[in-house]
Amino acid sequence: MKKISAFIILAGLFSLYAGADNGMNIQGDRNIPLDLYLVIDSSSAFGSSMEAAIAWINDEIIGNILLEGDGLVIWSAGDQGSIIFSGTISSTDTSVDSDLRNRLSALQSDSARADFVSPLREISARVSQTQVSQTQVSQTMTRLELTMLVFSSAVVLEPALRADTRNFLRWSRTLRYEGWQVIMTAGDIGPRVQQASRAYMNTLQ
Repeated sequence: MKKISAFIILAGLFSLYAGADNGMNIQGDRNIPLDLYLVIDSSSAFGSSMEAAIAWINDEIIGNILLEGDGLVIWSAGDQGSIIFSGTISSTDTSVDSDLRNRLSALQSDSARADFVSPLREISARVSQTQVSQTQVSQTMTRLELTMLVFSSAVVLEPALRADTRNFLRWSRTLRYEGWQVIMTAGDIGPRVQQASRAYMNTLQ
């Protein structure tokens, strides 16, 4: 059931990028490459849920959602947000998968706070740069961009919701598990939601 929930949310987000086919083929396989930005709560508040969250990431994200050629950047949201992995998913280079899983298993939840603000600012800058680049190439070169925040409770996100990063999280979906949550949002989803809403309203006139 967890895999189905995440897949449905992804398909819904993708539909705003790719129109009617939502970036999936008729079998439900994604046919557009993805850049995933993953930020994981590393505060002590996440301690009791860290093992379950990492297992979920390994099973559902690495094992089920990410495909050959997808990009992945992972931040540890501790006292200061820091990148713990950055690379491209490869089905032929097993060392990448092994390195990724080792870095996740080594992640500690021992920080006094969870800094989501600095990773979100960096992600926003990366997304903006990618969007500029994609306007200069063929539409067939488009890459999807998805951000996932894995955290203990809404309390740790309060600084991000008060900072200039709040608009980045305005259009998002949430998966809730026992003791922890995942917020999912796609790059420029806000303008695309507004564009889709305007198009829908025009059909009613």
